[in-house]
Amino acid sequence: MIRALHLGDIHPNNSATFAGKMAIDPDTGQNLALTDLHKSLEFVYAHATQNKAKRFDLALLPGDVFDSHKPHPNEIRILRSFVERLTDYMPVVMIPGNHDMSQNPMDATALEALKGLDNVYVVERPESLLMTIGGAPVRICCLPYPTKGRLLTQEALIDKSPEEITALINQSLAAIVRNFAAERESGVLHVLLAHGSVASARVGDQPRDLSHDILIPRDDFGAFDYVALNHIHQPQVITPNAHYSGSLMRASFGEENEDKGFNVVELEAGQPPVVRHVHNPHARTYCTITSQSLEAANAYPEGLKDGIVWRFRDRLTDEQHQAIKPTLDRLAASTPWFQVSVDRVEETRARDTGMTAVMSTDDALLRALTGHADPSELPELLAKHRAIEQEVG
Repeated sequence: MIRALHLGDIHPNNSATFAGKMAIDPDTGQNLALTDLHKSLEFVYAHATQNKAKRFDLALLPGDVFDSHKPHPNEIRILRSFVERLTDYMPVVMIPGNHDMSQNPMDATALEALKGLDNVYVVERPESLLMTIGGAPVRICCLPYPTKGRLLTQEALIDKSPEEITALINQSLAAIVRNFAAERESGVLHVLLAHGSVASARVGDQPRDLSHDILIPRDDFGAFDYVALNHIHQPQVITPNAHYSGSLMRASFGEENEDKGFNVVELEAGQPPVVRHVHNPHARTYCTITSQSLEAANAYPEGLKDGIVWRFRDRLTDEQHQAIKPTLDRLAASTPWFQVSVDRVEETRARDTGMTAVMSTDDALLRALTGHADPSELPELLAKHRAIEQEVG
């Protein structure tokens, strides 16, 4: 049996903010988000290496190892240290995700920063590796994030509509996955490592829109013992043998209800994979409150719990907003990361309805026309209105 670590969508970001504010770790002087990441990676490392009886044999990193194709030195330092230490125990196979890539296919990917390390296999184009892991043969088929610049020649794109280009890319992807599936051999564990979207996947509120992504075909997933997927930040099961590990940490309020962590995968020839998602306790908590929860908690007289990224979000009228604004201001002043997002609701017409009960129709008309008609025209309009009233009784 082989035990594999499936970890992706790490996204180190030296410029990350919490509720729009840059947070600095007073102990290190670095962005607090990088401190969170360091703790998270230390947790992954300990889980993968400290238990000798359950030590991992292989690490699979299916993309978005970095957050940009030109990572900051602080980001490189944290990731390189983690990967380098991990390789003392197991080989690490990684592919670039969309964040690791430049729009220009001629540019190097962010994974260039991790090349040259012993026991690290960086695969930047669709290809497979036949490896011996724990004494057993394993074929790892690698499918980096699919882009038209890397899958199609410039000649193939000439005079093609966007729909035709998407169709060509999908055909190319399907052919690649079919070719990988055809490489299956008896007695060899067959693993697909891919970064991208699958049609049936649940997509949360990620920072970028995934609705127009090229889709990885799943028709041939059954040919693999395990399909390690990343790109979508919500961990989930696509098929019994195909899983997204999700992202390691939360990046926004859109992910506040998603679990964060990594997958532990046990593979044995002829058996379905045993996959367990491990929760990352160092993924910072995001929490949204509303006017209702403010009222239920007596406006949080003790303040909001520290260490959490808070957001007040509600649909309110101006009057409702003004009523709770002192409370919101107090919480914002006493809470390190507190964001207010109020959708304004137009005042209801109930007040106007009540007013019409004591207003004449002339008064109502004049009120409605104020600001919309020339004052000199009002007497004539009023006369026409009265004539219509008499006509209809």
